Amino acid sequence: MQQLQLNRREATLFGCDYLKTRGIESYQTDSAVLLAHSSGLDKIHIITDSEKIVSSEDFERFTALLKKRAENAPLAYLTGEREFYSLLFKVEKHVLIPRPDTEILVEAVLNKIPKNERDCEILEIGTGSGCISVAIAKNCENAIITATDISLDALEIARKNAEINSVIDRVKFILSDLYKEINEEKFDIIVSNPPYIPSGEIDELDEDIRLYEPKNALDGGLDGLDFYRKLIAEGKQLLKLSGIFFFEIGYNQARSVSKILEENEFENVTVMKDYAGHDRVITANKRELHRRKECSTN
Repeated sequence: MQQLQLNRREATLFGCDYLKTRGIESYQTDSAVLLAHSSGLDKIHIITDSEKIVSSEDFERFTALLKKRAENAPLAYLTGEREFYSLLFKVEKHVLIPRPDTEILVEAVLNKIPKNERDCEILEIGTGSGCISVAIAKNCENAIITATDISLDALEIARKNAEINSVIDRVKFILSDLYKEINEEKFDIIVSNPPYIPSGEIDELDEDIRLYEPKNALDGGLDGLDFYRKLIAEGKQLLKLSGIFFFEIGYNQARSVSKILEENEFENVTVMKDYAGHDRVITANKRELHRRKECSTN
């Protein structure tokens, strides 16, 4: 790009034009955010002090980011951060970008945690950026959380986010493939946003997801249900009596995941919808021992 001597308003418009002509629908927001990030400022300063000249160094950083955004690199990876549940999270290419629909999963967990002095022991499988565990811990003082991930890079990012949001004392991070490194302790709640995209649909995802976000956090196997089968079958022994599973699911997976839960002796299966009206979260209680015995004798 040609070096220009522009003020912040003009630079923002320059970025808008550049992104718009390259098919980026969110060109206005993205241009302002990238200019602010390049200048080390909050976005509000780009608006309130719009006549200030952008330095050549800041403009060079800005144009470099515009090029990457025009290639569909996700905005969150370019700025290195994303807001989730009114908290700020660091994100890098090793973790999925937190999305608003996952806030429904956090809200579902928070609504089920007993409001008393007793600690609520929670296990999250596949924590990624740590957004779920950190948001729960930040909003519930009696939540004690163990969060696992198979990626050491992801765990390092998650730890940073727990430190940034001042909950590192209540979230323990463990490198583990699902439950392998979890000992015999029992949990009140197990929560997960597992990979659930069918393998054959990965290539149909939007380019910013397909080319940039970690595939192992997306691919749920042939039918998208591989991780639900493992998480439910192997995790039920780690739940306390009447413990609860919380899962994010694909828009068309409620019936299939419900069946897996029921086959593994879970009850009170509940499905919650996202902001677009699609099935997004499923919860179920571990059936109490006396109820299992009654069922087996009938």
